[in-house]
This record gives sequence, C-alpha cells and structure tokens, in this order.
Amino acid sequence: MLCITLFQTLIAQNTNTISATLNGENHTIQIEQRFIYHNTSGIALDTLYFNDWNNAYAENTSELAKRFREEFKKSLHLAKIKDRGYTNIQSITTNGYNGITWKHVNKGDILQLRLPSTLAPNEKIELNFSYEVDLPNSRFTNYGHGYLNGYYLKDWYLTPAFIDGNCKLYSNKNIDDLYTPVTDTEIKLKYPRGLSLATNYKTISQTDFSIGQYIALKGTQRKNCDIILTPEKRFSVHKIKSLTVTTDIESKKFSELKQGISIFKVSNFILYNLGEYPHENLLVAEVDYDKSPLYGLGLLPKFIRPYNEEFQFEIKFLKTALNQFLEESLYLDKRQERWVYDSMAVYLMIKYVEENYPDQKYTGKLSNVWGFRSYNLAKMHFNDQYHLLQMVSVLRNDHQALITPNDSLTKWNNKIANSYKAGLGLSYLGDYIGYEAIDKSIRDFYTDFALTPKLKGDSFRKVIAQNSSKDINWYFSEYLAQRTNIDFKIKKVKKTKDSIQFTIKNKTGSNVPISLFGLAKDSVVSKYWFKGIDTTKSYTIPNNNESRLVLNYDKKIPEANQRDNWKSLKGFLSSNKRLQFRFFKDIENPNYNQLFYFPEFKFNLNDGFRGGITIDNKPIIREIFHLA
Repeated sequence: MLCITLFQTLIAQNTNTISATLNGENHTIQIEQRFIYHNTSGIALDTLYFNDWNNAYAENTSELAKRFREEFKKSLHLAKIKDRGYTNIQSITTNGYNGITWKHVNKGDILQLRLPSTLAPNEKIELNFSYEVDLPNSRFTNYGHGYLNGYYLKDWYLTPAFIDGNCKLYSNKNIDDLYTPVTDTEIKLKYPRGLSLATNYKTISQTDFSIGQYIALKGTQRKNCDIILTPEKRFSVHKIKSLTVTTDIESKKFSELKQGISIFKVSNFILYNLGEYPHENLLVAEVDYDKSPLYGLGLLPKFIRPYNEEFQFEIKFLKTALNQFLEESLYLDKRQERWVYDSMAVYLMIKYVEENYPDQKYTGKLSNVWGFRSYNLAKMHFNDQYHLLQMVSVLRNDHQALITPNDSLTKWNNKIANSYKAGLGLSYLGDYIGYEAIDKSIRDFYTDFALTPKLKGDSFRKVIAQNSSKDINWYFSEYLAQRTNIDFKIKKVKKTKDSIQFTIKNKTGSNVPISLFGLAKDSVVSKYWFKGIDTTKSYTIPNNNESRLVLNYDKKIPEANQRDNWKSLKGFLSSNKRLQFRFFKDIENPNYNQLFYFPEFKFNLNDGFRGGITIDNKPIIREIFHLA
C-alpha cells in the first residue's frame, strides 16, 4: 500500500490554476488558466493535446453533432449561433511568455499545441491560456446555460488529453467519458448574485460582494470540476463518517429527516462495500440520475407510484452515488473499459436490494392488485428486471460484447443493456466462485487502486483471480469479450437406482459454466456446476430422489433461452413442465409451457364485425420491447 501511495505522489504532478468570471448576461466565462504539465508518458513530446469539449457544439461537423444525427436529434443541427457553445482562444504562452502555435483538430474539440522545444520524459512545462468559453444551451445535453434557469458546468475548461504511448484524442460524443490525467486544481470563480452553487470540489472560501459572488475551490488528484448554479438553494449537505455528500435528489412525499436517514444508510452501504472515498465531497445530482435512470423506475407514468417513497428514493440515490463514487476514484479509460464501472455498480445495486428489500416486486404495489397478481410479471422480483431488459438487445440481435468501446454502442446498449449485462455477469461469477470472493475482490480493487493513474481493467481481473480457487478465464475471454449468447439444453436423461445419466447440449458454443439443479417436487435437493461443454457432454450424478433436473434454476446465469432447461425423471410420458394458460400477454416463465389467449375483433364493410380468440406462446417481451 505504501508503494502505491508513493507511486501516485510521484506521478500526479500536473497542477492547474484557473481564474474565471461567469458573465450572466451573455452566458460566457472568461478564463485565465495556468497549467503545469508534467510529461509522464515515457516519451519525448513536441506536441501536446488538450480537450476542448465545449467547442464540440460549435459546428455541425463535430463528432457531437454527428452523434445527434445518428440518434435523429435535430436540436443541435438546427440551433441558432447564440445557443451553440464554442471556445474563443485568445492566447497560449509558455515559460518566459513564448507564444505557442495551436489549432483545433479532431473536428473541433481537441486543441493541438506545438511546443517551442521538445519536452523530455519527466520534464515539466508551464502553459498559460487565456480564452473565453461561450456556453451552449442546456437543452442539448443538460450542460451549459439554462439548466433550471441557471448553469450546469461540466467539461467546461481545457484539460490535457491522455498520452500513454499514443495520444487518446477522444471527442465529445455526449457519453460522459472524458479521459484526462489526474491533476491538482485550484479554481477561483466569480459568478452573478442570486445563484446558489454546488460542486464536487472542496470549497476553500466563499464571499458575496456588491456585483456578484466569489468562490475558491480545490481538487487534489481529480479529473474535472463540476459546478451547478441555480436560482434557488437545491442542494443539501450530509456528513457520513469521513464522507461529505452534496445532493439535490429528493422526494416530495418523503420527509427531510427520513431522506437524511436513507442517505446515511445508502452511504454506509457504499463505504462498507467499496472503502473510504478519497475526496472531501461527493456530488450526487438529480440531473446525473436523469441522464442515466434506472429504467424499471421509469416504465410507468409519474402519477402512478408503485414503489414506496423510501425504496424509490434510496434506489435513485444509490445508483447516482455509486456511479459518481466509482468514476471519481477509479481512473480507468471509460471509453474503452466501461465494463469495470458497470459491473461493480450494478452488482452492488443488486446486492443492496437483496439485503434491504428481499421481497420487493418489479411492479411494486401493483403486484397485489386483484386480477394482476397471478401474472408472472406481478411475481417478478425487482432485480429480475436486469435480465429482462438486457434481453431486449438479444431478441433484436443487436447485442454487443461488453468490451465494445463506449462510443461504438447502440443507444439501448449504451444506456441499459450492456451495463445490466455487466452487473449480471459479476453476479453470475459470484454464484460460481462464491459471493464472498467477489465482495472481497471489489473491496480490494477499490482500496488498492483508487486514485491510481493509468489504471487498467486487467488489474480487476488479477484481483478476482487472486481471490478465486477456480479458473475464471472464461469470464474474461467469453462473457466479456464475445457477443455469443449463453444457451444450454438437457438431453437423453436416464435414471437408475443409484445414479442419473444425462447429456447437456451447448446450443451456442459459448464456453462458460452452467449450473444444474435437482428438484424433488419444488424443493432443491442437489446443485452442480459443469464447464468445458463445447457441443455436447454426458455426465453421471448420484440419485438423490430427484424428480426433475433443471439447468440454471435460480436464473443467476443470463441465459438467452430458459424454456428448454427442464427434464422430468418420472418416465417417458411425463411432461417436463406443466401447461399454463394466460389471458392476454405475460412475462415468460421458463417453469411452464405457456399459452396466451386474447380476444380479437375485425371489421369490414362486407362482413361487418367478426370476433375470435387468438392463441400463441409468445411472451410480452418479444413484442412490447421489440420497438425499444
């Protein structure tokens, strides 16, 4: 641990000093920035690159504008000049006030600087920037001016692009994955009176004066400073042990006292399962939740509130706090290795619900409504939504591997499917090697590598391998790296007095382990794991008076098709699964052979009205989510 801390101290040498003035009339920020750049790349540099993501709004040729077109959003393309953002570079100088040649590259949101002389490894250079940031209208991405009649400042000043052998010139694509070296930053900001400020940085001092307000902020070994300015005071501050939480997530029907208790409860859960937060302040903002909500909470209109206030508040706060906690501490390349963040965050969300709300249904209070409560959808646990919603991409055959770069994911996979699949994968791995090993791996990884520059996802793999007594290479080579679905089937079952012989067929070729359960009536009497099944493989297990064999009975494995996982041991004529009729549609229940029936009416001028009953076996997910 001492070696890691020393390494961080030696390498985190970038320092950044900003003096900024926000003009409330024309929504611009005049910035004077002094940046001490430390060359830790290991190679000599004659060119530096800085992220200028605010300038991505300036032209329709930018990667941001291209992303909007791909998502059929016209707002930025048709925007007036006054609503666009851009950066006006006034001057860039080095030590001794030597001018630097610069230009915008990468379609406008990367600033290229030609150095007057080569910067050798471990050498430093002082860069002085003078520029004006014209903020975009917040209606495009929530960032800029106009957010709640105020401002949301994110990625608003120049930061160095990451150099690790190669320059990682990542354009702004509205996926919140800025990759920049850690820096010690001090900011002095003047802003208009009448605005309340919240930030993820530590507040050093704050003063009101006749024509505005002044605040001094500091961040040690941070990536970037987020600032939210609103006309009314929205944010409350909560101190939990060594952690200070600044949040505006609230529930109008949940008292402030109870909200505080829930924040304390959730924060302690995060601290226990991850470790101490290395910064003074954690910003947990409603706007960040709205950009990446938990999809299950948003399926129904807001006037229908199926969850109690405590649960809904805690889940919203937990999801947002976890994402901020991880991304502000683990300095991974999110564009290339987002799966690390997603797997840890969703795994811990699943764990939180299992520990604190074990009986929580997906449809909440609606699960008790007469006429609906007998449906499988009403019986579905809240955590079952992760498998249900990641299956949408599988059914449409547009699912993508978890190691797919963040900017290459489809919109559904980016916002929902891949993060859910990542969390399910870690839970699947936990079922295989033991949840204690996964819990310990998460804590060890966070404790050992928080604030570590140039962190790689391979470090997470090594930590899990150290805590596992089983081979886990399949998880990284197959589950993470491939888009192959998981689908197994039981064949050729033969039962004798002392043993049961059977064959498992791998229908997709995905080389991952599969669990097998033996049931006596509805009770589990045995459980086994099998792996290395390329196509088909036969096994023999002891006869423990099982009446049925079921693959993946607890549904811990995100299998694409679970309808052929059952085999009866009661004889040739016995049905593997019972028949279930459902009026209208329902969620698939792999424990039954399902038939759905519903009335159908047609009308034409010749025959008039005609009615009948349609019967099929297609569950609701194959139709409702087809257009998602």
